[in-house]
Amino acid sequence: MKQKKQRVIIKGIVMKGDKLLLVQRKRKDHEIDKKWELPGGKVDFGEKLEEACVREIREEAGVITGFEKIDIENYQNIFFDGVDYSHLILIPIVCKYVKEDPSFKMDHNVYKLKWFNKEEIKKIDLVEDNKKIIGGVLKWKLD
Repeated sequence: MKQKKQRVIIKGIVMKGDKLLLVQRKRKDHEIDKKWELPGGKVDFGEKLEEACVREIREEAGVITGFEKIDIENYQNIFFDGVDYSHLILIPIVCKYVKEDPSFKMDHNVYKLKWFNKEEIKKIDLVEDNKKIIGGVLKWKLD
């Protein structure tokens, strides 16, 4: 029997004016391949949540941010059957936009990145758990 694993994942909420930063990742053979989602990723051992968020946003999107708050009220539990990480805990973290990193080169399995307003987000293919996070944190009705 395969050992079940748990992983903590941060999801960054970064606004630039009235627009929210989203990314599309290359996830070959996965149901969320090229769907839009919040930037973020795993928290490394010993790393603070807020440090992980600032790091992941810069790595994935080339955006320099500052920590504002952890929004634990809108976290999501995701359960998978038969994969390495069977329990993901998604923690939304609100960060303030500082500036774009001029030396950024797209990598990190990110296919595209874009800033979306509320109406645009309603029309895109967004990962479902991210839709719940965005709706909860920003108080946006997206359905």
